[in-house]
Amino acid sequence: MKKADPNVLLLSSFPTQKLLERHGKDIAYVGPHHYTRNFEAGERDFKQIAEMIQRTPGCDHIKVAVTEWNESGGDWGLGRGRQMALQNALHNARYLNLLMRHCDQVEIACRSSMANSFCGGLIQTSPSALLKRPSYYVLQLFARHAKPIPLLLDQVEGGPDLFACGSEDRTSVAIFAVNSRTRPVDWSFGFAGFDKAVRAINAETLCDTLNANQPDAMNHWERPDRIRIVSLPASPGLVTLPALSVSVIESVMQ
Repeated sequence: MKKADPNVLLLSSFPTQKLLERHGKDIAYVGPHHYTRNFEAGERDFKQIAEMIQRTPGCDHIKVAVTEWNESGGDWGLGRGRQMALQNALHNARYLNLLMRHCDQVEIACRSSMANSFCGGLIQTSPSALLKRPSYYVLQLFARHAKPIPLLLDQVEGGPDLFACGSEDRTSVAIFAVNSRTRPVDWSFGFAGFDKAVRAINAETLCDTLNANQPDAMNHWERPDRIRIVSLPASPGLVTLPALSVSVIESVMQ
């Protein structure tokens, strides 16, 4: 393949030390698959891959491409069905936060799956319509607000799962917050280390608009917009995160 096209980028799944030692100079990406609700395990895997790359001569050019990720790839019955539910959206949001914390290492990440796929898809189709699952809206929320520069963030233990990022021109900041609790959380936030004052201007949240506090709540053909993105009231430095929600607070520097 390299002879036919020297610019081709090769990806190898399931990275190992032996793989890097034998073929590291020829590959551009290593591709782990993450099907897990254990985010600590995902964190460890990214760190182990980074350590393998750093200690293997000639491999420091290699990046990570997570070619499959979701909370599960093999559950059946109720376990599989829960991938259509709000709980899956929260798991997906936490994994996106994890990916963005490692964005210096991870260049590609593909959620499994896009459509249908025995409950695992972001959308479900019928002959005449399309139904958006809760996780669809999570990816939409991140696509709307994610920015290219990761920012240092102090998190309170036991609080929401957080990630912060800023624009390249240093004029705006976004904070993503996942509240996995079955009750609202009053969350205070502040900005330190910036040259200018920072003011929150917009906030959105993905939540159950019926506020039923049910992790297994879903969108149905009869009620396709029950779980969706809505605006979130935010006062300076304080916001109430709805139960079982994924929120983003947009701020600007003045």
